[in-house]
Amino acid sequence: GYLQLLHDYLHSFITRSRPLFFELEHTVKRNELQFEDMWKNGIVPGWEKGRDVDDDALINLNEFGKWEDLTYLGLDRLKAALQALGMKCGGTLEERAQRLFASKDDKNQENERKRMMNLNKEKDIAQLEYKIAKLADLVDDQIYETKINLQRKQARYTLDESDEDSMDEEESDDDDGIPYNPKNLPLGYDGKPIPYWLYKLHQLHFTYECEICGNYKYNGPKAFQNHFSEWRHAHGMRCLGIPNTA
Repeated sequence: GYLQLLHDYLHSFITRSRPLFFELEHTVKRNELQFEDMWKNGIVPGWEKGRDVDDDALINLNEFGKWEDLTYLGLDRLKAALQALGMKCGGTLEERAQRLFASKDDKNQENERKRMMNLNKEKDIAQLEYKIAKLADLVDDQIYETKINLQRKQARYTLDESDEDSMDEEESDDDDGIPYNPKNLPLGYDGKPIPYWLYKLHQLHFTYECEICGNYKYNGPKAFQNHFSEWRHAHGMRCLGIPNTA
């Protein structure tokens, strides 16, 4: 499945990218032992649970001579007992009582087998998730850099249809000496609008207003952060009689 493929890929990537990391197999083995201990105590992240079977919900069927006697326990009590055994818990009061009483004779072997199969399947999934998380910790820096790189690519290629349609018009407008700038993008050093992907990358579409600067608006978080040490903000602070600590 997907989890196994992801685990194998991470393991292979670490082996190829860090050939001198001789402790990998030892680390994997240690993680497996840690998982077994955490699973036994029901503290695996995302799989926290108490006892596999709720002993308080179980009913000693030897105390009942016929299924009719179980009906006096009520719907909710019978449902809890059936759930504890991993059996179907729906139906009428009589159906639940009959189903539960029938398990007295066969010791509920088939239901117990199904419950154990489900439990083992859950454990396998939980173990893969745990091992993947531990392997991911070893390449945390690479994962972070990959995310940043993807965000840059997404920003670069996030172009509106209007931008694509305006490419031909831009060439004709250049003949007039006035650059085509329908989105009012900031101008670069060459006097032309900066690329739209760069505009989005630096978040220049966000404006920040500073009351101390006379409600002057700054485009992008970087410009807003830098303005605290510039003359306009310093002048506003002096007018208010507040020392500028920036």
